[in-house]
Amino acid sequence: MCAAMTLTLALGCGDDGQGEEGVCAGLEEEGEEEEPRLKHDNSSRFTNIQIGEFFPNGLMLSSALLAGETVNGVRLVGAETVMGMPVTAVFIDDQSKELRYETAGGVPHFGPMAFPLVLTYERDDGTRARVAIEEQFEITDIKYDQGPLFHYAFVWEVDDGGGWSPERTDLCVDGEGDEVEALLLNGSWDFSTGQRAADDEFEVTLACREAALAKCVEWAYREIDSGDLGWAHQACVRMVRADYAGDGATNTFSGARIYVGDELGLSEQDSYPGWLVKEAEWNADGATCINREALRNIDPDSCDDCFPGVPDCANTDNLDASSTDVIVSAVSRTAFGDTHMLYGVQYEEGVGTRLFYSEQDGAELFEIGLITDTEGNTGVEIDGIFQSDFDGLAGFEIDRANERSRMVHITGTGQLEIEGDWIEGHLMRGAAVSDDFNRHLVWTLSANTDQLCPIWVADGNFPPAALPCLKLPQPISDHVDLVENSDARDFTIVDGGTVWRLDADIDNLVLGEMERLADTPHTLVGLARRVDSELLVASDADEDKVVELTGLMGCSESTRVLLPEISPGVLGDLAGSPP
Repeated sequence: MCAAMTLTLALGCGDDGQGEEGVCAGLEEEGEEEEPRLKHDNSSRFTNIQIGEFFPNGLMLSSALLAGETVNGVRLVGAETVMGMPVTAVFIDDQSKELRYETAGGVPHFGPMAFPLVLTYERDDGTRARVAIEEQFEITDIKYDQGPLFHYAFVWEVDDGGGWSPERTDLCVDGEGDEVEALLLNGSWDFSTGQRAADDEFEVTLACREAALAKCVEWAYREIDSGDLGWAHQACVRMVRADYAGDGATNTFSGARIYVGDELGLSEQDSYPGWLVKEAEWNADGATCINREALRNIDPDSCDDCFPGVPDCANTDNLDASSTDVIVSAVSRTAFGDTHMLYGVQYEEGVGTRLFYSEQDGAELFEIGLITDTEGNTGVEIDGIFQSDFDGLAGFEIDRANERSRMVHITGTGQLEIEGDWIEGHLMRGAAVSDDFNRHLVWTLSANTDQLCPIWVADGNFPPAALPCLKLPQPISDHVDLVENSDARDFTIVDGGTVWRLDADIDNLVLGEMERLADTPHTLVGLARRVDSELLVASDADEDKVVELTGLMGCSESTRVLLPEISPGVLGDLAGSPP
């Protein structure tokens, strides 16, 4: 549906909707494809722009300004095309978010050639601001199942009495100050309550990417005025901002990862067993139910009576929406306690890598199947797997022919998602999430260079040169694994039948000696920590057993078999609960 509208600039930076020193910081996450197990960083902000000090209430082009009135000390000087033709009406398509406008005589303008469009304002103190909608474009590297989605680039400049500033400034930026694009959305929002204004058909909100309003459109929830699903976008905005009570207050933090699902056919939710847990179900008024054990930025121990008007969700392990009039958010169990699942992979040349999991007590093993890439190929070799707080299961794709690796995340159905660039010259054969750097770092074993290397979990790349790979005190084989021990100052490594302790002074980037703890009768190629103790479990690839390492401090018995009956060729690298 298209309707004639006037244009407003929505600031919405914090709980009160006001900017922070004129700049609202966003997140770096870009819009992603609509696909099973959608995962996204959330945002506490409605939208991120840099001109908050000029427009006290975020007004850009309201009906009053078009009529020549002064609103909050600001009046419109001109709204015109680059050729100087005045703009008389604005239209936004509710599905594609395409902007169309008219000039005198009802002449229509749309498409890339219709821009730039220039809006000029004057404040009571004589300061002028000029905002330009520079261009319209589609982001072609994102697949939108619902058809094209149009984005816009905005810039602005100020004249404080000395003429227009020599450089125009990007209107929308992320947390690093880099330019991001914007969407144009029908209607306007009250940022103090989080509510979209009712019957506000003649307003358009500028929504910078990487904040809540734009994120929800890019994820799947486009309808705002048309059709019967307009409530879903409002529910998504509540969800992204963790507005549980539906009162406009945000309860989230930057970097918190949420997983989105519904029964509308828009966002499918898939889970690793035992990894994701339901956080809440949402409608346009806030959360319809919550899991008080897993709320973002809220200590579960202090939440017995929090949000008293919101009931508890039933069966939080079931991530399906309870009805078609809510959407669901899920979060990682490891953010609120440990996962109880043990994951593993096993590679067979010419076939690919199989993914399996079991309960950590080793009672039963379940095979998910061959890991596939986005093209459906199954020949990839995956090793060095680990479980991270935000993304669940991750590991390294191995390219032996070119002697390189890259980080991937692995969905509950066994599809890999590429996270980082190729790391040249390294074959990563073991990995462990580290307590260092707020658990955003994973230490990996580079088997071909005999090094311990740090990789950022967030982007799969090396950190700055100040944190280099460290040379191990002795060579390792091609099939090794490690865990960081609970004191975060040493590692346990398995290599063949030998178990080692590696002393590490990470603060000073120094590795100590590798102390031989035990020789076992097994060929150990995977290592993980038990969720309920300091005990470790390992995989014996030759005999296809999961064993518990029990006697590492001089006891005569060094292993105990947990899974004695497994088909040959199943076991390989393991990933358990983070320390």
